[in-house]
Amino acid sequence: MPEDRLYIKWKTTSQNVWEFSSGQVFQGRGFEGRAEVPTEKIRQLDFFLSIHKISFSDEDVYECFYEEMNGAMRFLGYSHLIVTAHRDSLTLPSGASLSLPLHSCAPVEVLFAAAGEGAFVSVCTVERGAVSHPGPGYEFRVSVQNVSLTLRSLTAADQGQYTVRESETQRTISTVSVSVEGGGQHSRRVVQSLRCAFISVYSQN
Repeated sequence: MPEDRLYIKWKTTSQNVWEFSSGQVFQGRGFEGRAEVPTEKIRQLDFFLSIHKISFSDEDVYECFYEEMNGAMRFLGYSHLIVTAHRDSLTLPSGASLSLPLHSCAPVEVLFAAAGEGAFVSVCTVERGAVSHPGPGYEFRVSVQNVSLTLRSLTAADQGQYTVRESETQRTISTVSVSVEGGGQHSRRVVQSLRCAFISVYSQN
Protein backbone atom coordinates (compact mmCIF):
# COMPACT_ATOMS: atom_id res chain seq x y z
CA MET A 1 0.00 0.00 0.00
CA PRO A 2 1.33 3.51 -0.85
CA GLU A 3 2.60 5.43 2.17
CA ASP A 4 0.07 8.24 1.64
CA ARG A 5 -2.76 5.71 2.00
CA LEU A 6 -1.48 3.96 5.12
CA TYR A 7 -3.33 4.26 8.39
CA ILE A 8 -1.66 2.93 11.55
CA LYS A 9 -2.70 3.52 15.14
CA TRP A 10 -1.18 2.79 18.52
CA LYS A 11 -3.53 3.20 21.48
CA THR A 12 -3.87 2.30 25.13
CA THR A 13 -7.00 1.15 26.87
CA SER A 14 -8.01 4.80 27.34
CA GLN A 15 -6.48 6.98 24.61
CA ASN A 16 -4.70 7.23 21.27
CA VAL A 17 -0.91 7.31 21.55
CA TRP A 18 0.32 7.65 17.96
CA GLU A 19 -1.33 7.70 14.53
CA PHE A 20 -0.08 7.73 10.98
CA SER A 21 -2.66 8.83 8.42
CA SER A 22 -2.16 9.86 4.79
CA GLY A 23 1.53 10.51 5.39
CA GLN A 24 1.00 12.63 8.52
CA VAL A 25 1.81 11.82 12.14
CA PHE A 26 -0.48 12.61 15.08
CA GLN A 27 0.56 12.12 18.71
CA GLY A 28 -1.90 11.65 21.54
CA ARG A 29 -2.26 13.99 24.49
CA GLY A 30 0.66 13.57 26.86
CA PHE A 31 2.71 11.77 24.21
CA GLU A 32 3.65 14.86 22.21
CA GLY A 33 7.34 14.67 21.36
CA ARG A 34 7.62 11.30 23.13
CA ALA A 35 5.98 8.72 20.87
CA GLU A 36 7.39 7.87 17.45
CA VAL A 37 7.61 5.21 14.76
CA PRO A 38 10.59 5.72 12.39
CA THR A 39 9.52 6.58 8.84
CA GLU A 40 11.90 4.05 7.33
CA LYS A 41 10.29 1.34 9.46
CA ILE A 42 6.81 2.32 8.31
CA ARG A 43 7.87 1.85 4.68
CA GLN A 44 8.94 -1.69 5.64
CA LEU A 45 5.59 -2.28 7.40
CA ASP A 46 7.48 -2.49 10.70
CA PHE A 47 5.46 -0.41 13.17
CA PHE A 48 8.08 -0.17 15.92
CA LEU A 49 6.83 2.27 18.59
CA SER A 50 9.28 4.16 20.81
CA ILE A 51 8.16 6.06 23.91
CA HIS A 52 10.72 8.42 25.39
CA LYS A 53 10.98 9.98 28.86
CA ILE A 54 8.61 7.47 30.36
CA SER A 55 6.96 7.77 33.76
CA PHE A 56 4.79 5.52 35.92
CA SER A 57 1.69 7.05 34.34
CA ASP A 58 2.70 5.43 31.02
CA GLU A 59 2.07 1.95 32.38
CA ASP A 60 -0.70 0.43 30.29
CA VAL A 61 -1.55 -2.04 27.57
CA TYR A 62 -0.57 -0.68 24.14
CA GLU A 63 -2.41 -1.99 21.07
CA CYS A 64 -1.53 -1.57 17.40
CA PHE A 65 -4.03 -1.42 14.52
CA TYR A 66 -3.51 -1.33 10.75
CA GLU A 67 -6.07 -0.40 8.09
CA GLU A 68 -6.41 -2.99 5.33
CA MET A 69 -6.92 -2.15 1.64
CA ASN A 70 -10.66 -2.77 2.05
CA GLY A 71 -10.89 -0.28 4.94
CA ALA A 72 -11.18 -2.90 7.68
CA MET A 73 -9.11 -2.30 10.82
CA ARG A 74 -6.76 -5.15 11.61
CA PHE A 75 -5.50 -5.76 15.15
CA LEU A 76 -1.78 -6.54 14.97
CA GLY A 77 -0.93 -7.13 18.61
CA TYR A 78 -0.38 -5.59 21.99
CA SER A 79 2.32 -4.99 24.59
CA HIS A 80 1.98 -4.46 28.34
CA LEU A 81 4.37 -1.71 29.46
CA ILE A 82 5.65 -1.96 33.04
CA VAL A 83 7.85 0.89 34.27
CA THR A 84 10.68 0.07 36.67
CA ALA A 85 12.80 2.30 38.88
CA HIS A 86 16.12 3.82 37.86
CA ARG A 87 19.17 2.25 39.50
CA ASP A 88 22.50 4.00 39.83
CA SER A 89 25.83 3.26 41.52
CA LEU A 90 28.26 6.12 42.11
CA THR A 91 31.63 6.64 43.79
CA LEU A 92 32.66 10.19 44.74
CA PRO A 93 35.57 11.74 46.65
CA SER A 94 35.08 13.13 50.14
CA GLY A 95 33.99 16.75 50.04
CA ALA A 96 32.35 16.48 46.63
CA SER A 97 28.67 17.09 45.85
CA LEU A 98 26.16 14.42 44.94
CA SER A 99 23.71 15.26 42.15
CA LEU A 100 20.63 13.09 42.49
CA PRO A 101 18.21 13.20 39.51
CA LEU A 102 14.60 13.22 40.70
CA HIS A 103 13.12 12.04 37.37
CA SER A 104 9.81 13.74 38.24
CA CYS A 105 8.26 17.17 38.63
CA ALA A 106 5.68 15.76 41.04
CA PRO A 107 6.28 15.98 44.81
CA VAL A 108 8.87 13.42 45.93
CA GLU A 109 10.53 12.21 49.11
CA VAL A 110 14.26 11.55 49.25
CA LEU A 111 15.31 8.87 51.76
CA PHE A 112 18.70 7.60 52.89
CA ALA A 113 19.88 4.33 54.44
CA ALA A 114 23.48 4.24 55.66
CA ALA A 115 25.73 1.48 54.32
CA GLY A 116 25.16 -1.71 56.27
CA GLU A 117 21.92 -0.47 57.80
CA GLY A 118 18.35 -1.12 56.73
CA ALA A 119 16.61 1.82 58.36
CA PHE A 120 15.79 4.82 56.15
CA VAL A 121 15.85 8.42 57.30
CA SER A 122 14.35 11.40 55.49
CA VAL A 123 16.76 13.64 53.61
CA CYS A 124 14.02 16.03 52.49
CA THR A 125 10.90 16.36 50.38
CA VAL A 126 10.82 18.27 47.11
CA GLU A 127 7.72 20.14 45.99
CA ARG A 128 7.36 22.61 43.12
CA GLY A 129 11.07 22.55 42.49
CA ALA A 130 12.07 23.50 46.04
CA VAL A 131 13.35 21.65 49.11
CA SER A 132 11.02 21.36 52.08
CA HIS A 133 11.32 19.63 55.46
CA PRO A 134 15.06 18.79 55.32
CA GLY A 135 16.05 16.14 57.83
CA PRO A 136 18.58 16.60 60.63
CA GLY A 137 22.05 17.24 59.23
CA TYR A 138 20.71 18.18 55.79
CA GLU A 139 19.30 21.64 56.58
CA PHE A 140 22.05 23.60 54.81
CA ARG A 141 23.40 20.93 52.48
CA VAL A 142 20.59 20.27 49.99
CA SER A 143 19.20 22.30 47.09
CA VAL A 144 17.25 21.64 43.89
CA GLN A 145 18.06 22.73 40.35
CA ASN A 146 17.02 21.33 36.96
CA VAL A 147 14.98 18.51 38.55
CA SER A 148 18.01 17.26 40.48
CA LEU A 149 18.78 17.33 44.20
CA THR A 150 22.30 18.39 45.17
CA LEU A 151 23.82 17.17 48.43
CA ARG A 152 27.00 19.09 49.26
CA SER A 153 30.13 18.29 51.28
CA LEU A 154 30.00 14.51 51.23
CA THR A 155 31.60 12.56 54.07
CA ALA A 156 31.96 8.86 54.84
CA ALA A 157 28.69 9.11 56.78
CA ASP A 158 26.88 9.83 53.50
CA GLN A 159 27.72 6.39 52.09
CA GLY A 160 24.67 4.24 51.48
CA GLN A 161 21.50 4.08 49.43
CA TYR A 162 19.42 7.08 48.39
CA THR A 163 15.83 6.49 47.32
CA VAL A 164 13.58 8.91 45.46
CA ARG A 165 9.90 8.10 46.03
CA GLU A 166 6.70 9.67 44.73
CA SER A 167 4.92 11.31 47.64
CA GLU A 168 1.41 10.51 46.40
CA THR A 169 1.84 6.91 45.26
CA GLN A 170 4.83 5.94 47.47
CA ARG A 171 6.35 4.24 44.42
CA THR A 172 10.12 4.21 44.13
CA ILE A 173 11.36 6.30 41.20
CA SER A 174 15.07 5.64 41.64
CA THR A 175 17.71 4.21 43.93
CA VAL A 176 21.31 5.39 44.03
CA SER A 177 24.09 3.56 45.89
CA VAL A 178 26.83 6.00 46.88
CA SER A 179 30.38 5.27 48.05
CA VAL A 180 32.62 8.06 49.37
CA GLU A 181 36.38 7.80 49.03
CA GLY A 182 38.97 9.71 51.04
CA GLY A 183 40.58 11.41 48.07
CA GLY A 184 40.87 11.53 44.29
CA GLN A 185 39.48 13.77 41.62
CA HIS A 186 37.32 11.42 39.61
CA SER A 187 34.03 9.67 40.05
CA ARG A 188 33.04 6.24 38.80
CA ARG A 189 29.51 5.54 37.74
CA VAL A 190 27.43 2.56 36.70
CA VAL A 191 23.91 3.32 35.55
CA GLN A 192 21.00 0.98 34.89
CA SER A 193 17.83 2.86 34.08
CA LEU A 194 14.79 2.68 31.89
CA ARG A 195 15.02 5.67 29.55
CA CYS A 196 12.82 4.59 26.69
CA ALA A 197 10.23 1.91 26.04
CA PHE A 198 10.28 0.06 22.73
CA ILE A 199 7.26 -1.82 21.44
CA SER A 200 7.55 -3.75 18.19
CA VAL A 201 4.75 -5.02 15.98
CA TYR A 202 5.26 -6.32 12.44
CA SER A 203 2.55 -6.32 9.81
CA GLN A 204 1.87 -9.64 8.13
CA ASN A 205 1.06 -9.70 4.46
